[in-house]
Amino acid sequence: CTSMGRILLAALDDVSLHEYLDHVDLQPKTSRTIRTPEALLECLQLVRQQGWCIVDQELEQGLRSIAVPVYDASGQVLAALNVSTSAGRVARSELEQRFLPIMLDASRDLSTQLFT
Repeated sequence: CTSMGRILLAALDDVSLHEYLDHVDLQPKTSRTIRTPEALLECLQLVRQQGWCIVDQELEQGLRSIAVPVYDASGQVLAALNVSTSAGRVARSELEQRFLPIMLDASRDLSTQLFT
């Protein structure tokens, strides 16, 4: 599941999320891929808590991405913003420390401009 996909899944209500997890077929892409619905649920709970998501080489070796939600006027997640990079060029810690604050600001600005 992509970082944007996890943002959108984490925004689902519990009933819809569990319905999805009951039917999802998780296909491993790399050795880091989440392989069970239980592990994905745990990951999505973290996304809900922190409000952003990093996927680190789970879809493709060497691909690292970070995503943040974009909210509608009622505070519901409408979309997600994403930055993807080469794991060899940008460390995970750099995504969190350098990219994340800028992305959160961009998300707030976009949400405000779309719905005011």
